[in-house]
Amino acid sequence: FDQDGPEAFAKAVRENEGLLITDTTWRDAHQSLLATRMRTVDMLNISDATKIALRNAYSLECWGGATFDVCMRFLRECPWDRLSSLREP
Repeated sequence: FDQDGPEAFAKAVRENEGLLITDTTWRDAHQSLLATRMRTVDMLNISDATKIALRNAYSLECWGGATFDVCMRFLRECPWDRLSSLREP
C-alpha cells in the first residue's frame, strides 16, 4: 500500500482468487471478549505469537468503535499510542 498506492492495493484485492481472511479478535477484545479491559501492554505481549499464528491472514483488525472509550475511560491509555505501538514498522 505504502509503496504502490491505494489503486494498486485495491486491484490486487479484486484480482485475488483465494480467500482473504481478516481476524477481528483484537478489535472485539475492546468491546466484549475481554470485558473491555485489554491493555496495550497485554496486546504487545501477545503480538509476536499473533504474528506467527495469523501470518497468512489478509489483515488483523485492532481498531473498533469502543477503542477510544476503553482506552481513555477504563484504562487511562492513549488510543493513538496504542495504535502506534501495534503498527509494524
